[in-house]
Amino acid sequence: MDKIYIAGCGGMLGEAFYAQYKDDYQLRCTDIDVNEAWLGHMDFRDLAAYRKDVEAFQPDYLFHLGASTEAMALASRDPFLQRLSAAW
Repeated sequence: MDKIYIAGCGGMLGEAFYAQYKDDYQLRCTDIDVNEAWLGHMDFRDLAAYRKDVEAFQPDYLFHLGASTEAMALASRDPFLQRLSAAW
């Protein structure tokens, strides 16, 4: 069975990936916020720990879904970016 490592899997997109692949692949799903039983803890900003975890799992595929919420928080305080997002 092929293996998939999914980093940053704690959000809605990660949950959708998990639901799609859980029956057909061996999964390793990680996030900084472990909010589901199928998630393991990993802060991918710690590159050495992230690399070690990925290499130990030896996935056939690697999906990196994580995002910096700090950047999104900064953008939410920028009037120009607020106007752009409202236009979308």
